[in-house]
Amino acid sequence: MICTGCSGSAGSATGPPCEARRTQYVNMSDGSCGPATFPGRSRSPKWRGQAASARIRSSLVKQPVGCWTVRMSLESVPPKYAQLVQALQRRIEAGTYPPGSMLPSEHQLIQEFGVSRPTVVAALRVLREQGWIESQQGKGRFVRGRPAMASVESNRTGQAYLTSPETDAPGELVEAGAMALPNRVAVLLDAQPKSKAFLRRRLVTREGEPSELVSLWLPLELSEGTDLTSGEALPQGIRQHLQSRKGVRFDHIVEQITARMPTALEGKQLGMPKNVPLLAVFGAVRDASGRPLVVVEVLLPADRHELEDAYPVA
Repeated sequence: MICTGCSGSAGSATGPPCEARRTQYVNMSDGSCGPATFPGRSRSPKWRGQAASARIRSSLVKQPVGCWTVRMSLESVPPKYAQLVQALQRRIEAGTYPPGSMLPSEHQLIQEFGVSRPTVVAALRVLREQGWIESQQGKGRFVRGRPAMASVESNRTGQAYLTSPETDAPGELVEAGAMALPNRVAVLLDAQPKSKAFLRRRLVTREGEPSELVSLWLPLELSEGTDLTSGEALPQGIRQHLQSRKGVRFDHIVEQITARMPTALEGKQLGMPKNVPLLAVFGAVRDASGRPLVVVEVLLPADRHELEDAYPVA
């Protein structure tokens, strides 16, 4: 058994420095992150957020949409190494292991938590990659504290529209039904171009003005028996809804960003002036085997939003 460790209020630990830049990452569930897609967050003059790097669980209006360095999921009965990660993070936050102190050795952790060495090694690797600890050759592992990235870990853009209830984001449903797949979405869903898939599209407003178009694409069979056809805003996140109705589990997201000019309809719906491009954010959700489940497409007027990445400096 993994004990829960110490808990309490977070200490005043500070994390590693971070920078903001536009770059590309692939977001994997094992905590790794490598160049491949364009991460960022949306920020408008009327709705400014913080740089972020994990799940959004509350209002999209009041919460930022995130930095897209997606780390492993520690939900849904996590494996032992993930439980150990959580336990050690709680102790660091509570001040049991203050910044600068030496972390217990592998042997001590094995004895205390009753787990195998591979479990401990995996947990320490995740903590090191996320910036909670650092290794010094010949000396051991030392606590850095809660990293700056983790302090905003609940605000990852790629998951914002999947985990937050639609009722938290003012707006209206503009389309719901079977539609032919655009080429890019077809590729992300591993489907044939122009084949049919289910589309749920909402126009999200902020302070009474149109802000973004959010489209959810998924295979027709996955939409059956769900409330996605309802004209009402869902009181739960898409992820939770599909998990409860269809038994699917989201594992990781691969995100991409492109820029293009809006169609006449998109420009009208978003109230865009002429000659202003769109930023199109695509989040392809996959299960643990890599099978595509859902694609989220977010269209952002470029004159109202900017994308920013925050990441620890190695």
